[in-house]
Amino acid sequence: MTDRPSAERAALALREAREYQGAALTARQEPLRVKVALALVGLAFGASYDVFDDPGSTPVLMVTAVLWAHGIASRTPRGAALLGYGTTGARNRPPAYVLAVLTAVALLMAIGYFTITPHSAYLNDHVPYWHTMGMLLLIMVTTALTPLDTRFRKWLFKLISKRAG
Repeated sequence: MTDRPSAERAALALREAREYQGAALTARQEPLRVKVALALVGLAFGASYDVFDDPGSTPVLMVTAVLWAHGIASRTPRGAALLGYGTTGARNRPPAYVLAVLTAVALLMAIGYFTITPHSAYLNDHVPYWHTMGMLLLIMVTTALTPLDTRFRKWLFKLISKRAG
């Protein structure tokens, strides 16, 4: 008898591994209620600059506190269960993925800052509610990029799997 599995058995094992990978990636996605809550926090942040004359740094501190609380809660077993994640416990991501996402976010924030800041006085005078509209645009772009993020994670998982084995 040979130690090698048959072609059918190997195909079945590969199919099961891909199903487990898909389930693991799906379990790591943000639940809908978390996405909606974070979108509402972003809209409140943008609207505070449009509605109040001079909100100061209070909205920035409040959004920072909410994001820190979400980040910490989503990485603890109880917090992840409370937020509705499919898996509890630490949601570790590969360092290469975290570095790529943080680099992309930093680059987009820098581009946004340097393109919008010189025109903010014009936008304040001529475009009503431009902060809120900008947040809506950001939410729409983020929603559209979710499938691309899932594909990127699958590609990165395959790349890491090839290197490991």
